[in-house]
Amino acid sequence: MRTLMLLVGGLAVALVGSSAGVAPAMAGVIEIQFTGLDLVYDGTKIVDAKSATGGTGNPADSDPLTSMLFLYNGVEAGRLEKDVFADIKILNVAGIPDTGGFIETGGNGNTFGFDLLTSNSNPGWGLQMSIDKFRGFYSGFGISMAVTGVATSVPTQNLPFGLSINTGDQIAIVVSSANLSNITASGGFLTGFKASGTGNVRASGVPEPATLALLATGMVAAMVMRRRRK
Repeated sequence: MRTLMLLVGGLAVALVGSSAGVAPAMAGVIEIQFTGLDLVYDGTKIVDAKSATGGTGNPADSDPLTSMLFLYNGVEAGRLEKDVFADIKILNVAGIPDTGGFIETGGNGNTFGFDLLTSNSNPGWGLQMSIDKFRGFYSGFGISMAVTGVATSVPTQNLPFGLSINTGDQIAIVVSSANLSNITASGGFLTGFKASGTGNVRASGVPEPATLALLATGMVAAMVMRRRRK
């Protein structure tokens, strides 16, 4: 079995939506960390391990995750350990040299999906993202693959714990995947692999007032503990 680090990083995302009624001064950094992600590559596309359909928001067609941790400005807002899923479909990812090299796909109206679900309902949207460009580098011999993309919109968001991502801002997605298995190649190009690992979504956003109060309490407690240690 070979291993690799699959980094889906630096996704510049133009967000489309609304965060009415929240003052810009309250904006902070929302981070979503998830574990238990399983991906499959078949030589032409990268999808979650459950289904190649993608973008439906249906948990039955999405990869079940182990956990999803939500942070606001580095303070935990909440954690989910059930009914969390990843719904991923990135097309036209062909021609990855098995010895390493760049790949690029998308544009010209192509739309791919990278969605996180936080409910077992159908749809179970937590954060729906539409990606129109994908660019990656594979270092060869199962060592690393760094991927970047550009998302055109966030059509739907329904995050728990009173969190809401700001519209018009950027978002970064990083997926670190080890335990690459079932690697196949033909004619000098990868034709398939399976990967499992963790991920991180980072964006600017706001909490609801009640959530903000709880987070403020957590920050104060953390400051007190640091002072006591000193």
